Amino acid sequence: GLDKVIEAFSLLPDLNINFDIVGNGSGIKFLKGVIEKHNELSRIKILPPVPYEQVPDVINDADLGILPFQPWNGWNTSSPIKLFEYLSCGRPVILTTIPAHTNVLADSDCAFWVNDVTPKSFAKAIKQAIDAKTKFYKMGKEGRELVLSKYTWKAQANTIEKFLTSSD
Repeated sequence: GLDKVIEAFSLLPDLNINFDIVGNGSGIKFLKGVIEKHNELSRIKILPPVPYEQVPDVINDADLGILPFQPWNGWNTSSPIKLFEYLSCGRPVILTTIPAHTNVLADSDCAFWVNDVTPKSFAKAIKQAIDAKTKFYKMGKEGRELVLSKYTWKAQANTIEKFLTSSD
């Protein structure tokens, strides 16, 4: 879905925003081509991987996170660690409506939702987020509180223990 986010930027030429992608892998060459094709070299950067301990620093340099995962069974059977990283750092997020995301944030006000993985839908969500920038602090705080209350190792262990000891 990163290619769709890159294409979305080309639909928002007047917005003063940047998009940093951190990492490497087999898809980087493709993404660099999409960035060049849409003439977004000044607003979209692909940064090298960082050690895991530095991930919070990278996230804290951003205003919000984006998880452009497309519908795929693999995403729905795994923990959305990137989502929890963004929320733990107090960042609101732009998310696709896959079950791995909606199961965590369905009733939360710390996300901007993308219903289909298209450049137009991502552009709409990015614009919506930028228009709500004054709410980022409150949204980020809500997301962090959600993670601390429900998704720490201790909170998950308590949930499992409660399930195992229930009589139902």
